[in-house]
Amino acid sequence: MRQQVIAECTRLARDTWQPFVDDVRDEIIAQTRDQVDLDASLRQLVRQLQEAIVEGEGLCRAAARPLHETGA
Repeated sequence: MRQQVIAECTRLARDTWQPFVDDVRDEIIAQTRDQVDLDASLRQLVRQLQEAIVEGEGLCRAAARPLHETGA
């Protein structure tokens, strides 16, 4: 009997609080969605910048080699 009362109280508490929990969760998602999108965009930009740096370093190394090493 005691377990049934505990289970019923737990169910009632969950049923009572669940709409509030859902509202708070939805608000958190709505408020942070832009930040998540920005984070993904920034990660992509950083990746592109790193690729450009590697390419630029390769070009600088190639330009710095003496002509006899390049086959010219």
